[in-house]
Amino acid sequence: MKNSKLAQVINQLSSTDIRSIRKFLRSPFFNQRQDVIDLFEYMVTTSTNLIAEKAFEKLNLKRPFDLVHLRLVMSYLFRLIEKYLAVEELLENEETQQLQLIRAYQKRSASRQIAIAINEGFKDLKKSEKRNGDWYYHIFQLQLEQFQLESQESPSGELNRQELSDTLDIAYLITKLRQACLLIAHQGIYKSSFDIGLLDFIFPFLKEHHYLETPAVAVYYHCYCMLANPEDEHHFKSFKKLLLSKGMFFSDWEIRDLYLQAINYCIKQINGGADNYFNEVMDFYKEGLDKQYLLENGVLSRFTYHNIVAAAIMTQEFEWVDQFIYKYKKNLQRKYRESSFSFSLAKLEYHRKNYAAALELLQKSNYRDLLLNLGAKTVLIKIYYELEEIDLLEAHLEAMKNYIRRKRLIGYHQKNYQNIIQLTKKLLSINFYNKDEKRQLIQLIETADPLTEREWLMQQLKNNL
Repeated sequence: MKNSKLAQVINQLSSTDIRSIRKFLRSPFFNQRQDVIDLFEYMVTTSTNLIAEKAFEKLNLKRPFDLVHLRLVMSYLFRLIEKYLAVEELLENEETQQLQLIRAYQKRSASRQIAIAINEGFKDLKKSEKRNGDWYYHIFQLQLEQFQLESQESPSGELNRQELSDTLDIAYLITKLRQACLLIAHQGIYKSSFDIGLLDFIFPFLKEHHYLETPAVAVYYHCYCMLANPEDEHHFKSFKKLLLSKGMFFSDWEIRDLYLQAINYCIKQINGGADNYFNEVMDFYKEGLDKQYLLENGVLSRFTYHNIVAAAIMTQEFEWVDQFIYKYKKNLQRKYRESSFSFSLAKLEYHRKNYAAALELLQKSNYRDLLLNLGAKTVLIKIYYELEEIDLLEAHLEAMKNYIRRKRLIGYHQKNYQNIIQLTKKLLSINFYNKDEKRQLIQLIETADPLTEREWLMQQLKNNL
């Protein structure tokens, strides 16, 4: 019983859901069976140790245990919970409610009420800030209902055929381009290949019919072109301008995805050596935080938190990032909160040259996350080197080398940290008066791949010229 579909769905319910389902099950419109109510109460109060015989007793049927009957009641309850979930979604979607109301009036041939409901639907949609694919599709559905009503009342009259077709085109184009962006982003990460379908026909069509004047179409068009042709900055600039000015047109999950696409593009450009993109990515981070686009149910990903700190440090916005680290600490998941906070603050203190404060933060913290631990060890490398604590640094490099050998790391990360250790050791042993040695080390640093600390290593060489 504890492994049933019913038990699984009940375990996923929130306390708010449970309170609402109690009311739902007690409504005679949806349920008239007391045994269904009794079973629900047993299962929500005994979620960890469900026993079929005990559940049957709670049904108060006053007869011997009957597994077939119990399964029947479980099936009723499962369907009712699914119905509640569907109704709950419907109640949160006013556009869908309005369409269902129109169709209910159609079944009753109430043409006057249909016309009123259609007009109300248009009014409500036009009040909304949203202008995404879903919005255009809802407009299309209302236009279609209006077309059907008017064609019945006046078959030879002037009907909205062209408007209907144009709206459907826009809804499709936004949806198709959004899907194309998701596919090409996935393709870039996982090196997979997709046939994205009609895009070769869509792009000329977009330009010929002025659909790029529709902001949501233009956003996804420039997003796709930006991802497909990362070297062409024109599309990034157009995408950025539209996204920062028209973000309110999209749903929460859409705008979050769009911002992440923009941020990931900037990070790739930075990794390719385009340092000017630190300022670009900070624009997205600041706007995304201000509008809460980067938060999901009030939670900020620890990876985004670390990336924001790194970008703000690179743009030397020390006061801003100091406030950010403290302000958004509470938005991190509890299990990562303290470690992410202390690591980020340590990085900031290091860049402020407050080495003692950075060392204290790094040495007192317990970084259970493997990559965060390695990030902290890398900051320690820099501090020991810049403080000329050579004995400490050599011991630390050897310990870090052994740590990497013991841990299972993804190839990219393992090679990166091995390169950092190896090149730091070479930096310690180099004769700065020997031009050939310096030239060879510069070449090693420039060609090592991957190497996240390339800039720091090159800077140490320059400081000793």
